[in-house]
Amino acid sequence: YEMSEQTIKTNQTDLKLFREFIENQNHSSIDGPAVMDFQYYLKKDRDNVGGSINRKIFALRSYSHFLRLKNVKDADDLPFYDVLKARQGYRNRPNALTIDQVKRFFEVIDRNTCLGIRDYSVYALMYHTGLRVGEVHSLDISSVDFDKQTLEVIGKGNKRRILHLRS
Repeated sequence: YEMSEQTIKTNQTDLKLFREFIENQNHSSIDGPAVMDFQYYLKKDRDNVGGSINRKIFALRSYSHFLRLKNVKDADDLPFYDVLKARQGYRNRPNALTIDQVKRFFEVIDRNTCLGIRDYSVYALMYHTGLRVGEVHSLDISSVDFDKQTLEVIGKGNKRRILHLRS
């Protein structure tokens, strides 16, 4: 399956970090306790949040899957599938606009021009559906089913999803 250049680069960094951890901690094998130590190291020494820890473990899991597909000896013994996910959580709560700020944002768009109407429509679509900029950028007229009032979106990882539009 396809991965972006950035995903490949990040996975390589995560694999290197794990290898260095195993070497520096003098673990004789990659077993459950070694992986649990790695998770603890990520949390306590590197101050990673749950999402970052989970991404690193997922990279290890993906690599072990690759090794299994390549019939690498002892790849089936790697413990990455048995590791529990770290709890997610925000280090800081995300900032969000207040209702008044959202109203003000839409009020300043000049809807007397074609570009203003376009901008208003795009921002309203993003606001009401939660679309990302890249998802909006990939839309075209064939993405809309006017009869069913739905929108087909291609999101992160080329995943397709259907959004229902309100009238």
